[in-house]
Amino acid sequence: MPQFINFALFAAVQLAATMPSSSPKSAELEKRQGADNNIYGCTESGCTDCPVSFGTGSGFPECIIYDTAQLRDQGYPVEDNGQSTIFFDVPPLDSGCQVIVRTPVVPTENDCGGNVLIAQGATCAPVRVDNTFITLFCCGTDDCAGAGAPPAKRSPNPAANAFGGSGAMYMTMRDRDGNVIPPRNASSTSISERDVVKPLKKRDCESFTVTRQPYTVSGGNNIVSDTVTCSQTESCDATLGSSVTETWGVDVSVSVGDPFGIVSASVGVSWEQSIERSFSGTFTFGPGERGYVVFIPLLTCVEGAFDGDCEGNGQVVTACGPTSAGGEMTGDLRAVTIRG
Repeated sequence: MPQFINFALFAAVQLAATMPSSSPKSAELEKRQGADNNIYGCTESGCTDCPVSFGTGSGFPECIIYDTAQLRDQGYPVEDNGQSTIFFDVPPLDSGCQVIVRTPVVPTENDCGGNVLIAQGATCAPVRVDNTFITLFCCGTDDCAGAGAPPAKRSPNPAANAFGGSGAMYMTMRDRDGNVIPPRNASSTSISERDVVKPLKKRDCESFTVTRQPYTVSGGNNIVSDTVTCSQTESCDATLGSSVTETWGVDVSVSVGDPFGIVSASVGVSWEQSIERSFSGTFTFGPGERGYVVFIPLLTCVEGAFDGDCEGNGQVVTACGPTSAGGEMTGDLRAVTIRG
């Protein structure tokens, strides 16, 4: 029987409210979007009071993470639970280019969290920030697909972008004077505390010694629905109809006959070597909204080293694998709003 999904199932994702396309933009917004190609972070729906802007930079790690404490420092109202709202003022973009916002941030080697907003052209779009967030810029089908974004529509009024070239790039935040605000450092969240496991002697590489206790990370953004565009007066349904497969693996090549067996026996984590989850049913978007649904697997990782007469003896590796509950891969279903 089809699974009909209610908005409540997506409570972890704060969807941006949709501003009707018929709403007039302020003269300030029109002037700014016509004058330069900066992305601004504003405090209100008119996108006129914008304490920060976003651009690409160098010298920072891939996941350029900011938090709402930094927004408070720039004059944004922040609630006691650490949430705040940013109105992203995005200019016209080159054909195929997109701006992506993710919140909250889960620092991983994959996507650092799930998409909540995709901007494919000029817009003033609100995003409910849950404590931490990142912004990205991508151009081209391959790079944007790798970032979990659908193919971008052609811009009716393309402008040369100010971000330099193609590819998915994390963006730095700047204050009103253009000074770069250093991002917060973050690390993967520990989900359990265990004593370091003594080496277990078995199979050809013989043993695995844990050097970092198991922790959880988010996998990649997997699009599991079609992209829908609702009229200004009626809601519409996105159809879920894809499957996602996640497999266990290590981050480097090691000559080990049964790495999954050795690591699993040594660590005691309930991993799945490979698991698939299929999706069906619908998700309802509201009047004037455009968007799609993604699934983000939850992975359990551990760091350690193989021991024995094998290539890579003593080399520290990271092993990650999917987990399941009730025979189903665990993870988050999230709706993503597209603007512009």
